[in-house]
Amino acid sequence: MRHLIFIITTLFISCSQKSETLQEKLEKEFELTKLKIAVRERNIQTAPDWKDKVYYKNNKAILIFEETMPELGFTSKRIYCDEAGVEIKKIVYRKCLPNWKGESYKLQDSTFIIFPKQNLVESYYENKLVNSSSRVRFCERILKEAKYIKNQVE
Repeated sequence: MRHLIFIITTLFISCSQKSETLQEKLEKEFELTKLKIAVRERNIQTAPDWKDKVYYKNNKAILIFEETMPELGFTSKRIYCDEAGVEIKKIVYRKCLPNWKGESYKLQDSTFIIFPKQNLVESYYENKLVNSSSRVRFCERILKEAKYIKNQVE
């Protein structure tokens, strides 16, 4: 009986670890980074439906989580800076917005992991990698938005 319980428990744990979604992995990565380098936390509401959670070190924003809540769905950005708080190293941009073309307005969950220095974008749809390529214009646009957000919270 003990062996059976052990086997079932092991199977349950291994299945739950395998089914971890992309969003759970990204959230875990953000939390671990926050614990490693951020010193001070501050919540900022820039508009009624815009929220920022900022983590500082030496009065420089090191990590930023921004979330907007349009009528349907949401968008979010996780902005990772270097430890000096000068350069933006990575941006995780997620948009979960309705498909306005159909009648159901089903939310479409897309995530883009952007590495600005390399102009590299990893594109995920419904937690599955669909593309990894250099997208200069997209990187420039999202980096410009991230710099604006960073400047606003510092």
